[in-house]
Amino acid sequence: MIVNNTLIVLVTHSSFKDICELYLNLFHKYWPDCPYDFVIGVIGKQISFENERVIFCGKNATLPNCILEISKSFNYDYYMCMLGDAFINDYINTTNVINLINHLKKDQMDYCCLIPRKAYRFHKKSVNKIYRYILKDDIYCVSFIAFIANKKFIQKEFSEKVTDLDFEKKYISEKQTSTSDYYPNMVILNNNIFNIYPGIEKGKWNLRTLYLIK
Repeated sequence: MIVNNTLIVLVTHSSFKDICELYLNLFHKYWPDCPYDFVIGVIGKQISFENERVIFCGKNATLPNCILEISKSFNYDYYMCMLGDAFINDYINTTNVINLINHLKKDQMDYCCLIPRKAYRFHKKSVNKIYRYILKDDIYCVSFIAFIANKKFIQKEFSEKVTDLDFEKKYISEKQTSTSDYYPNMVILNNNIFNIYPGIEKGKWNLRTLYLIK
């Protein structure tokens, strides 16, 4: 099975170093055989993480700007981007991840959300067993918390000084009235193969996630 050229990017503000250290502990615990390169993109102050490659993207950069700059500096087919509170709570099957990325490349998909959500009114439009299309009526299926994207998508979406909230709001505001409309190059996982449970939702700790990571 081909392991496609993919870079994992943990992107964060320096203020959340403690959260990222928890993320890293869980990442290395539950994905010990990860075959992909890994880098941490930081905005705010210059900080370091033990045994990790860190790229400082500037004091006033946004998180999407940070991903954009990393995509310019490191040439990969795909960038697997996660925030520090995208906590992994169980072992990841590497074969499933390799299979996912191989399908994304074969199907010429630009973006894949790694956190599954039910389709709007259950009007699901599947691509295969791994993922489905994101409907234009779906809410919060285009997420910045954890996603895979190619360089073309990153350069198109993050070329302006947008924030992660701007990025998500754009797709909420674009929702249509017809459930038959979907983004032909954007998909979302059917199953939580990364076992990701966001730690912070609407500015507050998710109590279920806190229980799982203890």
